Amino acid sequence: MTERSARRVLLGVSGGIAAYKIPELVRLFVKEGCAVKTLLTPNAERFCAKAAIAALSGDSVYSGLFEPVFLEEGHTELAKWADVFVIAPATANTIAKLALGVSDNLLTTTFLASPSRKLIVPSMNTEMYDAAALQANLKKLSETGAEVLPPDVGDLACKTYGAGRMPDPSTIVEAFYRAAGPGTLRGKTVVVSAGASVEALDDVRVITNRSSGKMGTALARAAYRLGADVTLILGRSEVCPLPPVRIVRVDTIDSFAAAYRRFASGADYFLAAAAIGDFIPARPARGKLKRRTAELRVSFRPSPDLISDLAARGVAARPKRVIGFALETDLDERAARAKLSEKNLDAIFLNAASALGSDENRVVALAPKAVRKSFSRMSKLALSLRLFEWLDGLPIR
Repeated sequence: MTERSARRVLLGVSGGIAAYKIPELVRLFVKEGCAVKTLLTPNAERFCAKAAIAALSGDSVYSGLFEPVFLEEGHTELAKWADVFVIAPATANTIAKLALGVSDNLLTTTFLASPSRKLIVPSMNTEMYDAAALQANLKKLSETGAEVLPPDVGDLACKTYGAGRMPDPSTIVEAFYRAAGPGTLRGKTVVVSAGASVEALDDVRVITNRSSGKMGTALARAAYRLGADVTLILGRSEVCPLPPVRIVRVDTIDSFAAAYRRFASGADYFLAAAAIGDFIPARPARGKLKRRTAELRVSFRPSPDLISDLAARGVAARPKRVIGFALETDLDERAARAKLSEKNLDAIFLNAASALGSDENRVVALAPKAVRKSFSRMSKLALSLRLFEWLDGLPIR
């Protein structure tokens, strides 16, 4: 099942306060082009109105086993209709029933009969979420193939703070694509660097570049959708990545280097999409530089080549695949292939400077032994999914 073909969502809503977010979740699914049918437990009806969900989905909302319209279709037909069965919010009570195969309401009965891929979104009090019985039930559901989206940490309805908050609807949509996708990176570790480095000129001013972080963030998002465990090392950026990805905030080249050392070792893929400055101020000024003369001279020194250092590590410390980016004002393949060789990379993605800040990109992907693939202009997320497909076909050195 591909991301493009997974478009039928069966949404099961159990009776937690987080059900108030369901109309927005339905709206986002519809915006993504999905057909959404909704099942409400009796307690869920206390927190969200069937009419609101029906108006947003333009499709059926069921809440009872003996509704005439439901009896016409039958729960087994509905169970087979879905590409992905999403349970959100999933309360402790509903999770226990799903894990044990209890079928005492419309949601649990349909779940038991469903061959569809499943996404469980727990939401409850922290003590309930941390309870051994609840964790055992989630583990059992995971072992049977369900995707479990961990809850957020935050303020809860019970006036406490901790794990148990249902993630924002946009995050659930990302998890839906992960559950629906081919899972080609499941069990893999992917580390992506993105954004721009920032170096001080004085205590007030900095030198940076025009990188928006959009390409690296799109790569991290694509890797998550494909099932990977993802770490995003993020410098200065114009974008806000989604929470399912582990985010490590950095700014200076030294902080990028420290993050590389910490997270790169043993990764299956390391994609260096960050725009790290080639030169940094040799001697940052103390205090604020004053406008005393008509001319200011600043000395620069070359910055360390982090990606070359990473690729040169021994096999035990080196990521299995190290992929770099070459940004050129024109698509100079000779220059990109020279970097590929000089830096000992497994692949390099050549893109033009015009891609900076854009939501789209075109790339020429290069690998050793004259391997080459050109990708036409498309959204950076769509391109990222294609790039991982291409990388998956490369031999591991």
